[in-house]
Amino acid sequence: IRKCIPRILRAVVMEVVKGRDSAHKSRIDHALRTYLLIHQVSIKLVLHYEVVFKALSSLVLLWISNPFAPSNLNKWESLEELLIAASLVGVPWPLLREAFVRRLFWDCVQNCTLAGETVPRAVLRHIWTTCKPFLLRVLYLHSFFVSGRTANELDRV
Repeated sequence: IRKCIPRILRAVVMEVVKGRDSAHKSRIDHALRTYLLIHQVSIKLVLHYEVVFKALSSLVLLWISNPFAPSNLNKWESLEELLIAASLVGVPWPLLREAFVRRLFWDCVQNCTLAGETVPRAVLRHIWTTCKPFLLRVLYLHSFFVSGRTANELDRV
């Protein structure tokens, strides 16, 4: 459950992102409905299996404590999956924000080659243009993170 569900949810969001410019409205609508359906089923699974809920929350909280630790680097395939897992177990964004943004900037800098740029404005412009697709995916996932119901909210309903 820990490995499968975040990857499936990420794939559905990537379908929305991939087709956002040229896709028909019905395709995007179908992808959003699929995401919400899978998200609700995922929350039910996480709530039903308390061991999974505890394991998922402890992994997210461990990552938040030190996102650069060697043991935490291989726990999540991507930042997108971490964001989805955090939304499933109800980790609030203010708790996740600092570690997530630090790791996001680090990933952007690591994935970017700077060809002799020394002016800070030019360096930042180069990083943003190089990492734009990645940043757009993270922003889309963040919008799902903020708007979706968490396991704790669904349990209260």
